[in-house]
Amino acid sequence: MVYVRREQFPVGQGGLHACRIEFDQSSFSYVYDCGSANRNALERQLESLKRMLGRGAQLDILAFSHLDDDHINGADDVLSAFDVDLVLAPYLEPWERLLLVGEYCANDRYTPSTGQLAADPGRYFTDRGARRVILVNGVAPPPGPAAATTTPRAPDMPPPENPQADRREIDARVSAPHAVAQGDAATPQATGKQVAAPSSVARIPSGHAIPISPSGTSVSWELVPHVFREPPKYGRFRNELIKILGLAPSTSIPKLQELARDALKTSSIRRAIGDAYRQFGRDRNRTSMSLYSGPVGSGWTLEDHAFSHKRFEAVGNSRVAWVGTGDALLTTKLREHALTSCLGHQRWTEVGTFVVPHHGSRHNFSPTRLKAQLDEEVVFVVPVGKNQYGHPDTALMSGLRARGNAVVEVRRRGSSRFREFIVIR
Repeated sequence: MVYVRREQFPVGQGGLHACRIEFDQSSFSYVYDCGSANRNALERQLESLKRMLGRGAQLDILAFSHLDDDHINGADDVLSAFDVDLVLAPYLEPWERLLLVGEYCANDRYTPSTGQLAADPGRYFTDRGARRVILVNGVAPPPGPAAATTTPRAPDMPPPENPQADRREIDARVSAPHAVAQGDAATPQATGKQVAAPSSVARIPSGHAIPISPSGTSVSWELVPHVFREPPKYGRFRNELIKILGLAPSTSIPKLQELARDALKTSSIRRAIGDAYRQFGRDRNRTSMSLYSGPVGSGWTLEDHAFSHKRFEAVGNSRVAWVGTGDALLTTKLREHALTSCLGHQRWTEVGTFVVPHHGSRHNFSPTRLKAQLDEEVVFVVPVGKNQYGHPDTALMSGLRARGNAVVEVRRRGSSRFREFIVIR
């Protein structure tokens, strides 16, 4: 038997999802996003997370959809509370990290810590105790809709030869053929935790399946990340930043990042960069890593699936896979096709829970999207809280319910948490 417990925690405007999978002789746990605009709500739910997984326990994977504050500002708490083996996050091009600096300045969130996160995410996480970091390269737009269910996915990574030797080590399962340290080398910070070597930061392609179940288990389980490669659109912001710093127009993005670090210590410079971002930085919430979590193939039998939410305590659907989307942009056929192609037809037939992107924003999702993949049996989960953006969009919520789906809003109050309990063999 395999026992799966999933929980979307009520942190308000943000995201905190955790899953624990009990196999015959071992277990595996992961967290997807850990942040909120409501710090008090986040701290309460981080305590709930510790009770769910065990204080000081090993957390096999800490995954981030993207590096916006409301999805990542609990990272230090999680890294200090658990023994984190692997951080999984999207790879950001230098121009995207430059925009991230602008976003932090615009939201008055720039600190030496967030500055390091934007400059070198891999080093940021290893400095804080993560053993390894895997950054997921974005996939280029697919050639056309005809390949939606036939595009070959990246080859699966082999299972460990001897999982009992160390059931949580996934070195053998997470191969990194394109291992590259991201960002400049940095002197490890004194954090009191073991610091991983620079070689611990590597990259894998979008769609690269990560098997997480030990060999010989009756049911195989996998995680599959997807990142859409964004076209570079940063020219106006870069030009304004060059003016603010008084640099030559030919200054490259990496050099611009390097020279900006000292200047960002000055509050007036941070304000100017924040103003420039608000005026010219239009690419926020674009690069976001979606994550599939589900069984491999169809050689398994569902024994039980139960939902727990304030709206209902009920038997769940017959599908046990889950898809988180962070702030992914899925309102165009091209982006929808990229995601469906990445996961492939078989995986979509197993999806029973789908987290609506960007807190139910109409700019990121619509009721007409993924209709062929997500029928009326699928539960739509919307993590959302008090905000100034109109999330969740009323028309979007109504449209999803009109499809015949259950729509669950996970807000700030504890009663709105969404839990799933699954037993398969």
